Amino acid sequence: MKNASTGTPIPLLRGVAAEHATMAAVAGGSKASGGGGIDGGMRLLDQKSMQAQLLVYGITAAAIGAQIGIRYAVLVRRDRKAAREAASGNDDN
Repeated sequence: MKNASTGTPIPLLRGVAAEHATMAAVAGGSKASGGGGIDGGMRLLDQKSMQAQLLVYGITAAAIGAQIGIRYAVLVRRDRKAAREAASGNDDN
């Protein structure tokens, strides 16, 4: 169990104190103890949040690209079929 810089276990803290202690713990502890402190925790969590958002956007973009590719393939197939049918219909005349 992690402790805040005051020595109090983080799960026993409430409100802003718990939030700040958690942020500091994420960054390796308080600045006084050689960690990144609250600022370091916020930066680290912001980076992780941004990475997660970019991952979601990338997956979404890939899914949209796949849908476009499938729709394009269907249209090309229909167009080729129509061209074959038109060509075979012209031979009969």
